[in-house]
Amino acid sequence: MKIFTSLLFSIFLSAGTMAQSQISSKAVQHLSDSYEQIGLEASDIENVIVDHAYTDDKGISFIYLVQTHEGVPVYNAIMTIAISKKGKVMTTANRFIHDLKSKVASTDTNISAVEAIQNVAKHFNIETTVSALRTDSKTGVSYFSANELSISEIPVSFKYEADAEGKLRKAYDLSIDMKENADYWSVRVDAQTGNILSKNNWTVYCNHDHNKMSISDHSCKTDFIQHTNARHNSAVLGDGASYRVYPFPAESPLQSDPVLLVDPSDAEASPLGWHDTDGMDGAEFTITRGNNVHAYIDSLSNNNSVGGEPEGGENLVFDFTHDQSNEPNKNTEAAQVNLFYANNFLHDFTYNLGFNEVAGNFQANNYSGEGNDSDYVRAEAIDGSGVNNANFSTPPDGGSGRMQMYLWDNPGGASFASINSPAELAGTVTTVGEANYGQPIAEGAAPISGKAVLYSDGTQFGSQACNAATNSSELAGNIAIIDRGSCEFGRKSLNAEEAGAIAVVICNIFGVSGGDGEEVITLGGGADGGLVNIPTLMFQLSVCNNIKASISAGIDVDLSFVYTGFDEPNELDGSYENGIIAHEFSHGISNRLTGGANAAGCLQTFDTDADGMVDSGEQMGEGWSDFIGMIATIKEGDSGADAKPIGAYVRGESGIRRYPYSTDMEICPLTYNDIRVGGPAVDADDSFAPHPIGELIAAIGWDLTWALIDQYGLDPTWQDQTSGNYIAARLVIDGMKLQPCQPGYVDARDAILFADELNNDGVNVCTIWEVFARRGLGMMADQGSSLDHRDGTEDFTAMETCIEKLKVKREIAELVQPGATLTVDVEAINHIPGDAIATLITEKLQEGLSYVDGSAPFPATVNGNIVTFDIGMLEYNQPIEFSYKVTASVDVRSVSFNLEDLEDGGANFEFFDLDNGFNFFFETEGRNGTRALGGAAPDTEVDFGIITPAYDIPTDIEVPALRFWHKYDLEASSDAVFLSISTDGGDTWEYVTDFLKNGYNDDIQYGTFAIPALRAFSGSTNGEFIDSYVDLSAYKGESIKIRFRLGTDDNTTVDADFPGWIIDDIELMDLTQYEVETCIGTLADPEIECNASTTIIVDTNLATSTKDAKSDIYDMTLYPNPAKTKIYLDVSSPISEIVQIKLTSIEGRVIRTSAARLNNTVQTIGFNLVDIDRGMYLMQVQSENGLSTRKFVKN
Repeated sequence: MKIFTSLLFSIFLSAGTMAQSQISSKAVQHLSDSYEQIGLEASDIENVIVDHAYTDDKGISFIYLVQTHEGVPVYNAIMTIAISKKGKVMTTANRFIHDLKSKVASTDTNISAVEAIQNVAKHFNIETTVSALRTDSKTGVSYFSANELSISEIPVSFKYEADAEGKLRKAYDLSIDMKENADYWSVRVDAQTGNILSKNNWTVYCNHDHNKMSISDHSCKTDFIQHTNARHNSAVLGDGASYRVYPFPAESPLQSDPVLLVDPSDAEASPLGWHDTDGMDGAEFTITRGNNVHAYIDSLSNNNSVGGEPEGGENLVFDFTHDQSNEPNKNTEAAQVNLFYANNFLHDFTYNLGFNEVAGNFQANNYSGEGNDSDYVRAEAIDGSGVNNANFSTPPDGGSGRMQMYLWDNPGGASFASINSPAELAGTVTTVGEANYGQPIAEGAAPISGKAVLYSDGTQFGSQACNAATNSSELAGNIAIIDRGSCEFGRKSLNAEEAGAIAVVICNIFGVSGGDGEEVITLGGGADGGLVNIPTLMFQLSVCNNIKASISAGIDVDLSFVYTGFDEPNELDGSYENGIIAHEFSHGISNRLTGGANAAGCLQTFDTDADGMVDSGEQMGEGWSDFIGMIATIKEGDSGADAKPIGAYVRGESGIRRYPYSTDMEICPLTYNDIRVGGPAVDADDSFAPHPIGELIAAIGWDLTWALIDQYGLDPTWQDQTSGNYIAARLVIDGMKLQPCQPGYVDARDAILFADELNNDGVNVCTIWEVFARRGLGMMADQGSSLDHRDGTEDFTAMETCIEKLKVKREIAELVQPGATLTVDVEAINHIPGDAIATLITEKLQEGLSYVDGSAPFPATVNGNIVTFDIGMLEYNQPIEFSYKVTASVDVRSVSFNLEDLEDGGANFEFFDLDNGFNFFFETEGRNGTRALGGAAPDTEVDFGIITPAYDIPTDIEVPALRFWHKYDLEASSDAVFLSISTDGGDTWEYVTDFLKNGYNDDIQYGTFAIPALRAFSGSTNGEFIDSYVDLSAYKGESIKIRFRLGTDDNTTVDADFPGWIIDDIELMDLTQYEVETCIGTLADPEIECNASTTIIVDTNLATSTKDAKSDIYDMTLYPNPAKTKIYLDVSSPISEIVQIKLTSIEGRVIRTSAARLNNTVQTIGFNLVDIDRGMYLMQVQSENGLSTRKFVKN
């Protein structure tokens, strides 16, 4: 096996220091010693390359190894190894491919590099001439020009890349800095076929506009920060420069007046000030250019300065006034100065957090001599290539980052609503949708003001206002907040008006026509619009979320509907928006740090089939950018529970995310499941919208920051590296360095835990676990594939040793046959540090369950229904596991009063479709018998299902329940099944929510059923039937039909033997259950900790016993016979029991069912025959004990 090659040693030597060679050798030796433990073969680590290695300012070493095949690197097959300052070596991330050689499909090179570039040009519909320039003899990289395609030289080298089938193919790896737009494409071209294997864009478009929450009042500055014209952050050397800017922590002109800062550069990060580039005292530039950034106007969109950068003169005084009443083209000097300042501030700020020269930051001259330089940020103000947006391009270390800041359409003009309070939300709501019905909001009319009140009609979707309000007393005299969906807008407004509301806000929702809820539309009134007299407006989802979050927190929100005109500039300049600048700059950080500074594409989710659509994944880059923007603007007096919107001066926004960030879960309720439905969406321009994916990691990072501030304090100056804010920020930065390529959320969590171990000896491990666990990323969370945002499983369990208690777990079957014996598995553990504890475990068994004497390995004491086990001394963190047995009473059971075993293929069911005329149900293999019903889930839009016959629910039973067995393989969060119940023969349907066991498991996107906030069955049961139970207690005495509705969207289906849903054994029963509770404690306190009780359902015997049941055991009489409009049944049973009564055709088709409790007293039951055709029929009485049948004639 070859590990160290001449190539490796040449890399070590070129790194420039013996120290780097030493840490690289340690890393490679660690891999050689441990490759089997991480699931690799010896051949998988042959000729491994050290791509990047360094030791940071804390003494922690980071080494990034790249897997190769025959000396050619495998794209993004990167392993991260870290060495602590104490010398501990650990593998923190691994994307090496197991059994690499067996996966190589092509090693041939049938096309040239020139042809590969031409194929890429053809892919982008561009004609160009390609010319070879040179080849670097050290790296083997060749450089080409294609002037019509790329404004920069095109580097080309060989890589191996996986194709759509997972086979590795030799490819040309090249990058294209597009001439026609801001895209900077990294592309792999199959060296044999010329096909594009994958591409990813080094330019991240953030689309901060996206018609996000627009609450504007540019004359009202919130959280205003007072500054003095003083030395901001004195450097040891510095250059004495001064800049009139909006200084951090202010996010924009909304939080601060312009301030003249003197010498704000940082002594460590920029020791010679911001205008030096040669490393010697004295500035090389007196314009807005220096070692870290060159800020200039690029209004011609050619990625070059139009000239005329602000001149600071010999004393570097950049004192230019920003007149907010003027258009941006009258404020160009001030804009460039603020953009220059903000980028330099962020350079210095993150330099001290670990994004420095050795880690791959952006500098013209790396004064330390480490890392690749010549890559300062090119910050382009008033960029002419777009509007209402911003972007950042991040090539590998040594290539300049490019930030493009656009002009923005001023959201001024006229508005129709405002938020008056609370102060955090106050401002004009500038983006609304008007209604074409009801009272218009006219210029000069008096304001209509009131408290925002959430509408409720008492149903599952009560906030949609499709029924009469149940909270009329709250709505009266106030403004109703109503969700879009399920009924016409006019109906919603009319219901609110009839409840006393004076105005209506319709909240848009996620998923309508592929939107994200931030669009607004003109509202049509429909059938009821002409009856509405009050005004109605549509608000964006994010505006409504902020309003709802405040209401949930007990804070009143006061609204006004009023016409307001504005006299402001037509455009605003993004170069004054420090929040957006920080967000964009941070894309450079996350892309440079993940996988090492040379792996610019390591973080990103790819377009692996080159179809123009980025693949679905858990890409968190947007969230990290939000996080760094938030910590850069943290200040004295802030609180974690405050609502922290990602706001923007350029849109007058107080929030452009689904929720403002906050440690208060009522304000920001995001958990891991929210990335499933709220994940990648397609914008109107068919671009990938990853913001909802990243919001969660930003929320977690913000939670972590404040959890650590609570422990270690806040230092808004960032000088104290023991402060909570510094520790949190450093953990996130170092976590990026330690995570794998294309990380998922669990990867990111584990990387932050690694970072704490390396930086702080793991002292914050419990805090980190608690923060992640509260948002669904606990110990048992499973991210599935990091390339799919829909397949994760959330869990809220913190690290066990962080919860210092005695603990007990219990596992027991949740379905038992009468008379059966169950095994109970118990695990006890002591997480209280210190001495061992004499421990008792107590089991509380419900009547009907009996302990099997001697079945446990410990002494057991039985006292009634309580069994106590004396397990002795329990050592710290040393679990004890044991089992015991219980027997279920043969006399206790659930009683079935109807079973549809579907062996007749669903002959009694109604099949329906609500979409395109197709019903995809068919017969398939059953759970027990030979037949069941299956519904296919194609990759087209369908909406169909089955409806049961009518069932009468008895009034004299305890727990009427529906049980059905089903299994499914459905596209998670998109394709789904849910239940409804009708009590009026199918005219109206009520959504089923009262599950007793195995209820809905997923949130479903709006577009599948056009129902907001829908939960349903989705994802996979992994090929196994599961039993779901619905509580029917609310329907006692009713005749009900049950509808199972399956819907799919119009894109991909799952990769499964049968994509779809299968149902079998639909049963109605009087449910009987056992409850079992386990406690752990001591002799003095035997119930220190009790776990949640387990519900054990007692099965029925109907499915099997009726096959051998005795015939004709019931005393039955039918009269009159023949009958015309009604027939009566006199019936009795020799025992007390619940029976099923069926009226069927002579062929066995069920027409009507009912249930009754019988005994030896005759009962009379009537059946209406008005809607039944003439003919001969059967009346059957059936239970698990017997079956009796009588014939009758309908005239």
